[in-house]
Amino acid sequence: MAYTAPTPATFKIRYPAFADTDDTVIRYWLTDAERIVGTPADSEWATSAAPIAVMLYAAHELAKQGLPGTGGASEPAGITSLRSGALTIAFSDDAAKASLSGWYDSTSYGREFAVMLKRQRGGIRLTTPGTPGYGSHGARHSLR
Repeated sequence: MAYTAPTPATFKIRYPAFADTDDTVIRYWLTDAERIVGTPADSEWATSAAPIAVMLYAAHELAKQGLPGTGGASEPAGITSLRSGALTIAFSDDAAKASLSGWYDSTSYGREFAVMLKRQRGGIRLTTPGTPGYGSHGARHSLR
């Protein structure tokens, strides 16, 4: 089975929340995600998993940009209280932990991508002496 790059149409079927997002914007992020995630020809992703990983990474990036919606700052998730005079903002413990725990925890798509990445990469890999080890091919992600 050959790798088939995801299109804006397949992306919108998988993630209908982005149905109103312009195809040009989705295409940009799919292309960027493919460059970051890689394809089966240039990375360790399985042929069946690579398109899903690319779409998840693109959805993660789009969500970080505030799409779908009107902008990243318009969705203040995790705020438990807000005072305007001398500005005081309180965040829930869960929101603070997600913010501090790393890159992928900032969106649900990123969390799903991190799980997929963990499954794809597996655990410790042993090689014989003199054989290039894990990461020598230019591993692209860390789970921080």
